[in-house]
Order: sequence, then structure tokens, then C-alpha cells
Amino acid sequence: MKRREILDYLNVLFQYRENTEKYATNGLQVEGNDEVQSIAFSVDASFGIIQKAVKENVDMLICHHGIFWPSLFSIEGQVKEKIQLFLENEISLVGMHLPLDRQPEIGNNICLANILEGENIREIASISYYGDWKMKKTIREIANILQEKLMGPIKLFDFSDGKAGSFVVCSGSGSSELRLLEQGDCEVFITGELRYEAIDEAKYKKISLISAGHYATETTGIQALQRKMSTELNLKTLFIEDRVDY
Repeated sequence: MKRREILDYLNVLFQYRENTEKYATNGLQVEGNDEVQSIAFSVDASFGIIQKAVKENVDMLICHHGIFWPSLFSIEGQVKEKIQLFLENEISLVGMHLPLDRQPEIGNNICLANILEGENIREIASISYYGDWKMKKTIREIANILQEKLMGPIKLFDFSDGKAGSFVVCSGSGSSELRLLEQGDCEVFITGELRYEAIDEAKYKKISLISAGHYATETTGIQALQRKMSTELNLKTLFIEDRVDY
């Protein structure tokens, strides 16, 4: 399959060309083989991941965290070595940041809402998803579900009297979404990684907090994308794990 055809497929799914973001470059970041027969998927484009992609002889790596961010001003050190590995082995790198968080079918946040078996699921704030339950769950019960399914490092802060009937999820470092929520929008806010100041804000709004791991909460969407592309495009795919318990 042509690289261009895969990028067009991803644009239909994520509309990343029409909806650029200020945090990251979405879509093609490094150009490799024109023909793509196998694709690796990962959360990060870490040095270890790229080395494994080279070993597996893939033609493309699709990840949530690419290598081009606003803070990147020069190609040196580790960044130079990463790009060198892509170019020398003709592996294309594709990054999909916020579009993968918010995609309504296979995005990180809808996947998290489904893990929690929420009802009345809908988008809220800017990229988060809301859900609720007919019967309230304890904050500890919610944390245990996330621990079992994601196996990430769990921290919880109970500011809603021990139970919650509604939740908002935002994968990764989602504390900024909490500022967009009002008291009554939900009873527990779930993200991957919390900023310190978010704790006081949540306490004021009486919204409990659960952090379930930046990496862990962002494995859901990229693996869902792998399954979808493997089925629909009939390509060889694999998920490369380089787990970070943070």
C-alpha cells in the first residue's frame, strides 16, 4: 500500500490536516518507504522503540508522541540519532497527538470511558469525555477498575464523599481540562498525570481525582487504531511496548 494512501486514510479518521494543533506536528514527521507493507504502533517514539522498529523491519511507525514539538529548535544529540535511524532504514514516522485523544470511535478518551462502562458518554470541555452510571461507584472501586485494565500507577484524591455517579476522562497530562469543568459537571475526574495545582482546584469544586498513569492511559487509543487498520487495510501490524510507569 502506498504511504500516501495510508496518510489519506488517517486524515479521514482524524482530520489532522484541517485541524492543526499548537502542541505537536500531526501526520507525517519523517518520510520513509513509499510502499508500506508493515506498520508498528507505539505510544512514544523513544529511542528504544525506534530500535525495535528497525529490528522488526517495518515500513512505518505510528505513535501518539512523535519527535517534533514546539520546544524542538535543533537536530542534535538523541533527536539527530532518532531521525538518522528513520532515514537510514527508510521508516516513515507518523505522529497523532490530540486527534488521537479526542477521536470519537477509537480515541484514548472514548476508550477510557468504555473501560469504565459509562453511560450517556459525550465530549465535554475541549477533548475530554463525560460518562455516568446508574449506580454510584466508590472512588476506590473506580481506581481498581483502572488498575486492573491499564496497570498504571494509581493515585486518588477523594473530594466527593467517597462515591461518584459521573466521571470525566482525559488521557495523558489532562489537568488543564479540569479548569474547564464546573462543580456539578462530574464527581470524579480521571487523567494520566496530575499537575500539583489541580488538586486544590478539584477540592474547591468537590471533584475527586484519579491519576492512572500518563503512559497507561494513552495505550488505549493507539492499540485501538492498530486493530482497526489491521482489519480494514489488511496490513501486517504490531504494537511495540516500551512501558513507562508514570
